[in-house]
Amino acid sequence: MKKMNLLLAALAVCLVLTAAIGSAWAYFTTYAVAKGGHVVELSDHRTPPPNIEERFAAWVKYVRITNNEDGETVFVRVRAFGPEKYPLTYLDENNNWTLGSDGWYYYNDPLPPGQRTPELQIKINDVPEKAEYGDDFNVTVVYESIAAQTTENGDLYADWR
Repeated sequence: MKKMNLLLAALAVCLVLTAAIGSAWAYFTTYAVAKGGHVVELSDHRTPPPNIEERFAAWVKYVRITNNEDGETVFVRVRAFGPEKYPLTYLDENNNWTLGSDGWYYYNDPLPPGQRTPELQIKINDVPEKAEYGDDFNVTVVYESIAAQTTENGDLYADWR
């Protein structure tokens, strides 16, 4: 009888402890916030990759890409991602960038080593005059570069497949 009471007491303690796990797990999955950024580089490491330069003012991100002096001639493309309630508009005053059917903006020319692209402006629209609590958001700019390929005629092209 004594063993049975001890077993029932241990079982009761286990049930009470496991009942609280759901609340603790929900707390950690619901209230976790992450901020900041990190560069992710996927390349074959033959040459140093180009660098992206971003500047932000008056709800516009200004983006430029500079090819490394020790690099090779590359083609570049840019795309930005943000909340749906703040649509993005891309501005290019000199028509140096072209919108592709895949939503990426492609720099029209090959980018030689040591050179940089003209600015591509990414305007964030419909931002309220006074930001309210919970209106924090990020606009993430992603760029890709690919080594220039050469045709039989010596013309440069990009194979984005």
